[in-house]
Amino acid sequence: MMVTSSCDTSPKAITPAPQDSVVTGTPPPNNGGLPEPDGPAVYLGQANNEELIIDGQKQDFDCHSTIYIKGGNYRSIDIRNLERSAGCPLTITNQGRITLAGKNAELRISNASHVTVTGDVTNGNEKGFNFLDNSYRALILSGRIHHVTLSNMAFKNISDYVISYNNQTVFDGSDQTATKSLRILKMDCEASGPFINFSGRKEGSTVIGLYKELEIAHVNYYNSPSPGIIVFVPNAEAFNIHHNTINNVNTQNEHHNAMFQIHGNGQFHNNYISNHQGNALRSRPFSFGNTVKEVLIYNNIVINSRKYSAFEVQTFAEDLIHSANTVANVKVFNNTCGNLNLSSDWYGVVLDAYTISGGKCDVFNNLAFNLPAPHPKSPIVSYMAINTDDLTEHSNFYYESAAAAGIIDETTLRLSSQSPNKNKGIKVTGLTTDYYGISRDSERPSVGAVE
Repeated sequence: MMVTSSCDTSPKAITPAPQDSVVTGTPPPNNGGLPEPDGPAVYLGQANNEELIIDGQKQDFDCHSTIYIKGGNYRSIDIRNLERSAGCPLTITNQGRITLAGKNAELRISNASHVTVTGDVTNGNEKGFNFLDNSYRALILSGRIHHVTLSNMAFKNISDYVISYNNQTVFDGSDQTATKSLRILKMDCEASGPFINFSGRKEGSTVIGLYKELEIAHVNYYNSPSPGIIVFVPNAEAFNIHHNTINNVNTQNEHHNAMFQIHGNGQFHNNYISNHQGNALRSRPFSFGNTVKEVLIYNNIVINSRKYSAFEVQTFAEDLIHSANTVANVKVFNNTCGNLNLSSDWYGVVLDAYTISGGKCDVFNNLAFNLPAPHPKSPIVSYMAINTDDLTEHSNFYYESAAAAGIIDETTLRLSSQSPNKNKGIKVTGLTTDYYGISRDSERPSVGAVE
C-alpha cells in the first residue's frame, strides 16, 4: 500500500508482511572486551614533555607483558615494530593520566600486531590517554597493523583527522596483507574534525588497503560544528560498527555528509545519531571474493537531522572489480527514525536507495515519524536509482508524530505499553535484543529499534 503524509495518525504499513525473515551470515566479532593482563609489568616514560619511543627492535618484551607509561605530559609517543603473535600479545597502558597537547603531540603506531593500547587496562570507562588542542592529527597509524586494539582515549580540539591511517598494503587475498581485527573502542571526541579517516583504493583489479573485521564501538563523538564525514573507511570486509553515539555535529557544514561512510560489507547496529546534518550511514555495498555477503543495518536510532535521510546505499562501478569481488545484499530493519531532513531540502526518509548493481535490498520492521519531505512513493524508501525488482519494502510503519507512534519521549524513543508498534514486526532470526539490550519476542518483535 502506498503511504502518503496526512492528518491520519493511525499506523501505515507499506505492504503485507511475509511470515519470516532470516539474518544470514556469521556475525563479526562483538565482545567489546580487552584481554586481562597476566604477564610481567614494564614501566617506561618520564613525562616532562618527553618524546617517548617504544621500539620492539631495540627492546624485547616477554609474552603477555604489560607496559605502563608514567602519567604526565608528553610531546609524542611513538610505538613501533611490536609484531607479536596470538600466543604472545602485549598491552600498553597508562600509569596515571597521560596528556598529549599542542600541535604534533601525536601517538604514532607503526608495524604492530597483537598489541592493545588502552587508557584503562581494567576495561572500565576511564580515559587514560588525553589529546588536546592539536591543529593537526592526534593518533596516526602506519605500516602493517594486525590484531591491534585501541581503547579508552579522549580527544578535544583536534583540527584535522583525529585517527588516520595511510594504508599502502596491496591485498593479495591473504589475511597477512589485510589490516585484520583492528578495534577502536570506548573513545570520546569533542569539538574536532573527522574522527577516523583510513586510506584505501582500487586500481583496476588491485585492492590497496583492505580492512577485515574492523570494529568501531562505544565511541562518543559530539559538539563538533563542521567535521563533514566523521568516519571514512574504504574496502571493509565484515565490519562491525555498534553502540556509538554521535550528537550535535555539522551545525556549520552544508556538504553531502555522512556520520559513517563505509565501503564493503558488515554490520551497523545499536548506534544513536542525533542533531546532525548528513546520513547516519552511507554504505557502498560489495563483497570481496565470489561469495555474496551482506550489509545489515538494524537497531539504530536516528533523530533530528537538518538534512538527508537516515541511511543511504549505493554501489559504484569501481566497487566491482572483475573476479576480485561481487555484489552484497542489504537488509535495513528495526530502526527508529524521526524528525529527519527538517530543512525539507531534498527527500528525507529511512533509506535512500540507489543502484546496488544486482544485490538485493530488504527494508522492514522500521518505525518512522515526522518526515516532512517524503519520497512520493514512500516515507520509508526513496526510489532513487535502484532496480525495483531488487527492492523489497514491507512491514514498516510511519506516523505524523512520535506521540501517534506511542513513543514515550523523543530522547529514549521507548514505546508505551499501548503503542500500536508493540509486537507488530515480523520475525527476524538472530535479532534477540533491542537497542537497550532488552529481550525481544522471538516470534513477533516490536517495530523499530526499541521494545
